[in-house]
Amino acid sequence: MSFTMDKKKIRFITNPFSGNKSKADLKLNIDTFLDHSIFDYDITYTEFPKHATTLSLEAKEAGYYAVIAVGGDGTINEVASALVHSNTALGIIPFGSGNGFSYHIGIRRSIIRAIETINTGYLEKIDTGLANGRFFY
Repeated sequence: MSFTMDKKKIRFITNPFSGNKSKADLKLNIDTFLDHSIFDYDITYTEFPKHATTLSLEAKEAGYYAVIAVGGDGTINEVASALVHSNTALGIIPFGSGNGFSYHIGIRRSIIRAIETINTGYLEKIDTGLANGRFFY
């Protein structure tokens, strides 16, 4: 008897303007280091302010397992704000100039290590707050 297990869908939302590091090898790194026996993925690129929020909401409504913010603190905030109180996980690949939030939770600048962390499936809840109608973490 054999059966197939559905793969978890994840979306990488990339801010092409964040930070000063080239994102040219992002797809190659995902193709090389993401565990494709567990995950199917797509990559989207933001085109205007708050576009990451829209793309995250679409993924959440489509039942994605996770949305991965590829950018800096602003991109992370836009993605995370759309996922609050949902079952869709937030992942991070730090590409910003400062990456304050990523550093605070222990994710350094290694793209490969960030992808390998996604492969583990490790999830941890984080606190959120609301001030002036905007979430913060």
